[in-house]
Amino acid sequence: MSGILGEYTEDFLEESEDQIEELNANLLKLENDHSDPEIINDIFRAAHSLKSSSAFVGLYNLSDLAHKMENLLQKIREGKLSIERSLVNLLFECFDLIKVVIDAVGRGEKNESSFSDMIQKLENYEKSQSSGAAAAQTQPKTKAPEVVPVSMEVPIQKEETPVTNLEPFVPIDLQESELREVEEEIKVRNGRAFDIRVTLKKETPMKGLRFTLILQNLKLNAAIYKCNPDMESLERGIDQNFINFLVITQINEAELRRLIQVDMVEQIDVLVRNIQNNFQNAKSDSAIADGKIDRANIQDRDSDKSVSKSIKVSSEKLDQLMNNVGELVITNSGFQKIYDDLVRNFGDDTIFAELKSKVDQINRISKDLQTGIMNTRMVPIGTVFNRFSRLVRDLSMETDKKVQLILLGENTELDKKVVDMIGEPLMHLIRNSIDHGIETPAERLKSGKSETGTVELNAYQGGNNIMVEIKDDGKGLNKARILKKAIENGLTTASDS
Repeated sequence: MSGILGEYTEDFLEESEDQIEELNANLLKLENDHSDPEIINDIFRAAHSLKSSSAFVGLYNLSDLAHKMENLLQKIREGKLSIERSLVNLLFECFDLIKVVIDAVGRGEKNESSFSDMIQKLENYEKSQSSGAAAAQTQPKTKAPEVVPVSMEVPIQKEETPVTNLEPFVPIDLQESELREVEEEIKVRNGRAFDIRVTLKKETPMKGLRFTLILQNLKLNAAIYKCNPDMESLERGIDQNFINFLVITQINEAELRRLIQVDMVEQIDVLVRNIQNNFQNAKSDSAIADGKIDRANIQDRDSDKSVSKSIKVSSEKLDQLMNNVGELVITNSGFQKIYDDLVRNFGDDTIFAELKSKVDQINRISKDLQTGIMNTRMVPIGTVFNRFSRLVRDLSMETDKKVQLILLGENTELDKKVVDMIGEPLMHLIRNSIDHGIETPAERLKSGKSETGTVELNAYQGGNNIMVEIKDDGKGLNKARILKKAIENGLTTASDS
């Protein structure tokens, strides 16, 4: 089903969700540690991926913002700029704008607001750093600088290094009948056949869509005879970073490379296929078949090496599958009743015993399916817990309080729907803890406490239930104030209390 961005909406939302979670987590790390180059590298990668994927789907305002972030971060990686708290705050502002655009896409809207003001803020930071560095060169140093520069020994980003560990390029294997079809196509088009392997950078977002775009570019000037993985797999989405395909075309190798070279392509391998030589190989293949060697199984085993170990499936599909299994369980209960009626009317029999065995087997399989689907729907509660680190950070700054968030039991698993629903209630509880529970640093020191308050978020299994607890080491609840508010709202009376 197409969304506001067309057929790529769902893929963009899934990909960007991972990117903004990674970006948020690394910005929180950067706030506490300005000197770790790996944190800068991770933020740079997230900004780079967002720039590419948003441009790919036509969100050019988001792409421009991410591009400016990427340029700024690159100068930090090179040691030309230093990191101050003001920069971290600016990056958090960028994150908020990015999230606004992505949330709008999720609601079926396209936010095309210009982010020129935010881009100007980033440029101003860059200029202030540059002018500060120039002034530092002309004046003697009087004290150690307050900012922490990123080490000049930041390793070069992996994405900028060429692929060096690829397996040798092996063209797609064709049967004799397929080779004859290719030969006929070459004659019709008066062209040549090329075996091509295209390799993307490992961190490329939406790989399947990127490969689909490449093949669409080629279809205007070439016939794509065979592709591995096939087009259907590419449209569903794949995680491997290379594809092999065979094309028949009149254009030369240089033009082929030009059509294939889109954003995020790292390496292109092209071989001219000699059809006559391939016929000899096909005859050898038939000998293998006579020897009862299952070539298809060999190819399947080879292809399994590049298949991803995990895929993303929409919760709606899992719901439908769960409903079907429920119907299967109900239907099997009907078979059990039929068996009981047969035994009651005709007595026990060998055929009935065999029927009973099959009914029990279907029952076991149904229950295993039901359990498997339920387990598939389970996700760690940490996916929602981790969102609150940013909330606590912002509330601490708003209230001038020092608050530390402690997360426990993040690996406790819950149904995906419950995890999605539990986020907002937890957010309000955490807000209450910080707004009304945790004291200011001065009040805490006066009470003999550490000036940094603690909010603890914990999940654990209690019998058949999952328990989620929020604790804080603040001043607790003011009973008199709560009672007064309850009486004002008519929830109770002074005499009842």
